[in-house]
Amino acid sequence: MHPKARLALWVAILAAVAAFAAWHRIHTEPVSPASASRAATEAVTRAFLELEAREAERDRTVWGEEVEAEASEDVLVAFWDELNASGHAWETFGAHAPDSFHFSTNHTSAPPGFTDLADSLPSGRLKRGELLEWLAGLRDTGWQVRRSRWEVTHHVSTSRHSWLHFEILAENQRTHSRAQIRGGADVKWTRTEPLRPDDIEVTGVAAWGQTGPTRFVVEADIDLPVPPHTPFVDPLLAITDARGTTDLALVGAGVRLRRDPSGHWVSSPSSNLPEERLWAATLADWDGDGADDLILVGSTGVRVVKGPAFDGPGETVWNAPTKLNHPQVVAAGDYDGDGRLDLWIGQYKLPYQGGQFPTPVFNANDGFPSYLLHREGPSTLRDTTEESGLGTKRWRRVYSGSFVDLDGDGKLDLVVASDFSGLDVFMNAGNGKFREPTPDPRPLAFDRSSRYAFGMAHATGDFNEDGRTDVFMTGMVSALAERLDAMYGIYTFGKEPEGALAGAMSGNRMFSGTADGLRLAPWGFDLMRAGWAWAVTPLDFDNDGHLDFHIANGHETRASTRDYERQFWRHDVYVGKSTNNPVVDLYFRNAAGRRAADKASYGGWQHGALFHRERTDKYPDVGWLEGTSVFADTRNAVAADFDGDGRIDLAITTFEDWPVRRQRLVVLRNVGTNANHWVGFRFDGCSSVNATVRVTTSNGVQQRRVASGESFRSQSVGAVHFGLGNAAVIQRAEVLWPDGTVQDLGRVAADRWSTIRREAASRR
Repeated sequence: MHPKARLALWVAILAAVAAFAAWHRIHTEPVSPASASRAATEAVTRAFLELEAREAERDRTVWGEEVEAEASEDVLVAFWDELNASGHAWETFGAHAPDSFHFSTNHTSAPPGFTDLADSLPSGRLKRGELLEWLAGLRDTGWQVRRSRWEVTHHVSTSRHSWLHFEILAENQRTHSRAQIRGGADVKWTRTEPLRPDDIEVTGVAAWGQTGPTRFVVEADIDLPVPPHTPFVDPLLAITDARGTTDLALVGAGVRLRRDPSGHWVSSPSSNLPEERLWAATLADWDGDGADDLILVGSTGVRVVKGPAFDGPGETVWNAPTKLNHPQVVAAGDYDGDGRLDLWIGQYKLPYQGGQFPTPVFNANDGFPSYLLHREGPSTLRDTTEESGLGTKRWRRVYSGSFVDLDGDGKLDLVVASDFSGLDVFMNAGNGKFREPTPDPRPLAFDRSSRYAFGMAHATGDFNEDGRTDVFMTGMVSALAERLDAMYGIYTFGKEPEGALAGAMSGNRMFSGTADGLRLAPWGFDLMRAGWAWAVTPLDFDNDGHLDFHIANGHETRASTRDYERQFWRHDVYVGKSTNNPVVDLYFRNAAGRRAADKASYGGWQHGALFHRERTDKYPDVGWLEGTSVFADTRNAVAADFDGDGRIDLAITTFEDWPVRRQRLVVLRNVGTNANHWVGFRFDGCSSVNATVRVTTSNGVQQRRVASGESFRSQSVGAVHFGLGNAAVIQRAEVLWPDGTVQDLGRVAADRWSTIRREAASRR
């Protein structure tokens, strides 16, 4: 055993022994401390060794074919690691070239505005020497691979075949060009040791290129201060005022950043914010004075810091009855229509800690409690979770939640995305009550396996411009889980409903609003695969009148591309239960120690995604070609027009563990050009949370809503932006305020920012 793994194991044993001894003292007759310690040590060690032996036996029996598949995958892991270590040198590619290589003729055409590179790929079957000659030509003409990805999605041991999904991102600085190549590959392995690819056939290639400057360029790359009391710099808040200035606030880091006219970002500390390990935060006008306030949720309850200065420490407006363990998200909205903002608080519960694991893994309801807080006075909040009908699922392991009117009845419903369960929808029935939608057995209905996911975040909006509210939930997609499903039908091992776990690992989901409620949207298929996704940011980055999506992704990147997913899917999901267990805690700690020794990643080596809406059912990922790829694990993201030029920019945070532990803010300025028109609205003298702006042009109707509690701990307030495509005239613009009134904005000019001031308005 590696020394680091051995040290981690002994630390874990001592921790587990201490926990078991404490439990033993409580639940047994008094004995001497020495004998209790010996008994605890023996019991924990024996049970741990038995558990390790049982799981090792499962590897030899249940998982035998998968273990063989992983032997083939290890060849790719070594290849991928060597590519990363060499900077993707062409010599490394050549050293691992197979004896036979073949590009099939089927390919996916490039989206409009990009070059189709399929004709530049070699045709027919190449012998090793011919392949090396082609690689040398790429090197000599200036091409360099910057990042790649290689995943085994299926394996057949009897024929020694593997099917891969690959991605290659390349750049040519001589010609100012970029290229991305994605596709599948059928690999035949040698039947002799050492194992190596004998023949590779590449299929379904999408080879796209772009020449010239990228649409997005890095304007700022800032190392963020991580205070000693917290490992988190977020939530990330974008705050636009009526003057057009958009600041970025990072609550955990305690900093506020502002862009000066030259494009330089200046950081200043936030004043007197209380120290807290994990704040949940949102911006909304709490006191009705026309300025957004900062609403914070910490371990002791809710605190409001008055805006716009946000000088702490603020006022406590709710004391939690018991300590809040992990406040993750807070959403603001007047759900009962009494004119006062109410709050919903969701908490997350980390798996593994204490030897517990979400159970059932696809539908866990075993975390820390959520709270619906009804506002009954200026500073009076009452917990109405149970009486409102939200009590049955208040124990979800929540990542995001928001109030939104899904069915257009004027009442705010509640949408919640949770890890280890997926999406929950609670419809507002009036009188302070919520209900879940009636289960619908039809295919593609919301209430079947489509809702299951490792739900990391969500966003709501009219994404297909049909006038109804849609819901986009981010999740995780796992090549290893796909492989297990193909090889074993592994999702029949448990007692879950058919397709529950298969659905849970299908990545992102788009649910379309219909007259019958939410339905899984076939037009969202292209959006599903974005790795280990976190924040989702809707934006119209090219002003064509259609919303695109940026996805922050990547969990833990370390030196090796060998991934902890193997341990997770073969063992962890079966070993742990909802309750703490010192023996299982030791098992998890030992697995983590092995991973540390291997320098293995866990959902790492990703770079974000930018899905561009080409048409209703086509969303190609063009992040690398457009310049939004960040080669690091990313978490939070907001979209805003930081420089006021009508083009939406991006701000993204990183959460990096290797090679340096750090967190950064990366600001990407949109410098793209085209003839498309746009319009933007800034709010003045009012809070914009839950207000909807609707714009009508000759191209149709669009609407944008300012949300609270959506995406992953990210919020943008004070402004909304519309791309208009070729429409230069705005026929109508109006605001739908949260209280049900509608304000006509009168004549609004395109290609400029306008200011919205609250005036007398008519009720809908």
